[in-house]
Amino acid sequence: MLLLLLFLFQVKSCAETLTISPSEGIDYVAPTEYKDCTTLKTLIINDGITLIGNEAFYGCTQLTSISFPNSLRTIKMNSFYLCTSLATVNIPEGVEVIESSAFRNCRSLTSISLPSTLYDIGIVAFQDNVLLTSINFPNGNPVLFTSNLLIYTSEKIIMGSNSLTNIIFPNINTITTINTHAFVFCHNIISVVIPSSIHTIQDRSFYACYGLVSFELGENINEFNQNALESCNALQNIYVNSNNIYFASKEGVLFSKNYDYLIFYPLERTGNTYEIPVETSSISISAFQRTTVTSLSVASNNPYLIAKNGAVFSKDELTLKKVPPGHTTFTIPSNVVHIDSGALYLSSMTNIQIPSSVKIISTEAFARSSINTITVPETVEVLENAAFRNTQAVTASIKCKISIINYTMFQLSNNLVSVELPDTVTVIGDEVFSNCRLLTTVNFPLGLQSINYSSFYFCTSFNTPVLPESLTYIGLRAFESCLQFDHIVIPKNVELVDDYAFSTCTNVISVTFSNCNTLNKTYTFYSILNLQKFECVSTKSFTHYVPIGMLPNQIKWLGLLLAQLILYE
Repeated sequence: MLLLLLFLFQVKSCAETLTISPSEGIDYVAPTEYKDCTTLKTLIINDGITLIGNEAFYGCTQLTSISFPNSLRTIKMNSFYLCTSLATVNIPEGVEVIESSAFRNCRSLTSISLPSTLYDIGIVAFQDNVLLTSINFPNGNPVLFTSNLLIYTSEKIIMGSNSLTNIIFPNINTITTINTHAFVFCHNIISVVIPSSIHTIQDRSFYACYGLVSFELGENINEFNQNALESCNALQNIYVNSNNIYFASKEGVLFSKNYDYLIFYPLERTGNTYEIPVETSSISISAFQRTTVTSLSVASNNPYLIAKNGAVFSKDELTLKKVPPGHTTFTIPSNVVHIDSGALYLSSMTNIQIPSSVKIISTEAFARSSINTITVPETVEVLENAAFRNTQAVTASIKCKISIINYTMFQLSNNLVSVELPDTVTVIGDEVFSNCRLLTTVNFPLGLQSINYSSFYFCTSFNTPVLPESLTYIGLRAFESCLQFDHIVIPKNVELVDDYAFSTCTNVISVTFSNCNTLNKTYTFYSILNLQKFECVSTKSFTHYVPIGMLPNQIKWLGLLLAQLILYE
């Protein structure tokens, strides 16, 4: 039976003053709806709007005034990114989630006022804003607190303003963690000494603190993420409190206590070569980040590692351990069996061939590299997660007979246009292609069974795929914000279309379920602006029955298990 829903279209307006009100079935601002409206100065969002979509007002550089409604609950990723004229932001009571980079690079921003209902602030939500000198919760907040331009919980520091010149850590013993990206872009901080109360420093906690010269780990640090000081271009030395039993510093370079693990080489150290000490057997993924490091050597009596042609190998030369980022020409030897984690991390080379001898490619082996074409040979037996995350590759072809594309494999690869998968693949893992903005085509193997969490999240150029009949599961947010989708066909063997799987795919016109017993959850198709119809072509009976007289005159669009409804009189 055909179930038809009609929706009103919104017309994009770039006037100086914009008023947005809910209309029938629409209680959100669609992703990218007003992106780059450079004439917009005053924004009024009326009551009834609950969500502001990804990049909805991205690049509205003249925007100076925003009136948010009390109905608002979620501000999505990059919503007001690069609104460079915005000086104050007052988030109303009721807002619960502000996602990553929501107000990033609002360079005029001086003051933010946050509600008591807020419980989740995404990374870099209010950062890249060097003028931010006022953060307050006027009505308090049960889980988030602020002092000295920091926001924190009872357990961790969430963020610090980019106007900070030094960090005054809260005198609260339960705060033991510095959260991921907490002090990102704090360019005015020159020196940091971590207090004894802090035990954990997470991923990219001090990312791109360009003025940071000196950093000291406190005596109780027992967990230090290798990327914590990524892109701190002025960093000369890392020191460690002498009482720390987990870490040590050698000539300003960070190691594990016994020097067996090289963790981080400061970016501003002089010289373009470095000798790996005799005790060292392994090197972290992101240990070397500066392209000025062009060659590595190894102490002659090191029993674990050897250097050849400026790169580091295992002693038997079967594992490629590390090629320094500044290496301009390098050929992976034909005897290499294993490309280790981070071996070519941040490599500046564009042409890298993987020889047929290779059987294992480990985590982030080529992550953030400049490789322009990826070809994984048939001989590879193990392809670990994030192996090609955030590369410059335009095309990728995986020829090896693997069954799972592991999580974040190509995530954030902004130049990636097309990918060829082998016919043996049954699972596309979490966030595999997430935020690959230029990706247009990926072949879906005929045996594919599962497309997992956020696999194609915000792939805004990705064309509507033909999903194979073998597919049984479409995961949470699997295709969220795929803005090129128009007509979606759910294959007959799909047992579950999970929450938000096609959320904010705002150009979708129709959804066809080949099997009307497919269970799609409440928010599966949330915020699809132009959706005109659902259609079930299966002859199987529906699982839910609703008298037509019980439906309200105006259906608030929540994707209300519509694929399972049958209307009868």
